[in-house]
Amino acid sequence: MTASSSGATVVVAPRGVGRLRSGHPWVFRSDIRDADGEAAGLAHLVDERGKGLGTALYSPASEIRARWLAPEGTAVGRPWWTAMVAAALERRRRITDSAYRVVHAEGDGLPSLIVDRYGEYAVAQLLSAGLERCGTT
Repeated sequence: MTASSSGATVVVAPRGVGRLRSGHPWVFRSDIRDADGEAAGLAHLVDERGKGLGTALYSPASEIRARWLAPEGTAVGRPWWTAMVAAALERRRRITDSAYRVVHAEGDGLPSLIVDRYGEYAVAQLLSAGLERCGTT
């Protein structure tokens, strides 16, 4: 699944584009010029000239409208999510405690996702409508 085939196209204003290019993963409501859909989920981000900026989680009712996930041309589907969570787990493989945070949201490139391990259990927090919707598609 790619954002362009399953979600909205979101036009980002120059100020938001500048933030994205400097490494800030959020696009605020005030930096959205247009969105061709009002459904939460994956979205394709573009600048005002239509140049692709990548894939993001889109939450139309939030002040943080888009949370950047991956650069243009990267398919964000089950293999991508699996690889990202596996990379987060690998970064913490030396932790010997029975309870720890496995996924640190933006810190692991997975905005609005937190996963904690408690012994043999894992607890996930989904902190955006965009991420909640991804789990249902």
